Amino acid sequence: MVMEIRAEANYIRIAPRKVRRIAGLIKGMNVLQAKLELDHLPGRAGLPIGKLLRSAIANATNNFSLESSRLFVKDVRVNAGPVLKRTRARAFGRAAMITKRMSHVSLCLVTQDEIAMKKGNLDVDRGADEARVINPDEVKKEGKIAGRRATKKSNTSGKEKGFVKKVFNRKAI
Repeated sequence: MVMEIRAEANYIRIAPRKVRRIAGLIKGMNVLQAKLELDHLPGRAGLPIGKLLRSAIANATNNFSLESSRLFVKDVRVNAGPVLKRTRARAFGRAAMITKRMSHVSLCLVTQDEIAMKKGNLDVDRGADEARVINPDEVKKEGKIAGRRATKKSNTSGKEKGFVKKVFNRKAI
């Protein structure tokens, strides 16, 4: 049975795009590391996400009697909340719309044992599955270079290619 500890923070008066940038940093981290990371981030969204993380840790320790050192951040979701619409006076008697966006954040914690069961071993390392060494032979077989497709070279000679390039790059013929 997988035990997930959830906590939610609604109506945070920061745009979701800015909150997602901060929330993505703590995904998959140990909660103690995540707390330290959030305390030292320059973004304004670090404070409400840190408060939400502390709330989720308190839920885990009080309601489920779990140790906070064995908890990991499984998922952080940031959804858009309601938008406050305001107007600002502009030149020539016009008005411009200003949108003040809000966010809903939900955080999910799991224990170290559940992560180990999912991976099939007892070693929990955050960056192990993300790191990958690129082998030159593998690149030739797959036709990919660092996640991007390799471009095919045309069979035309350099002279013709340059002339065609000049003709078709002109704005007017």
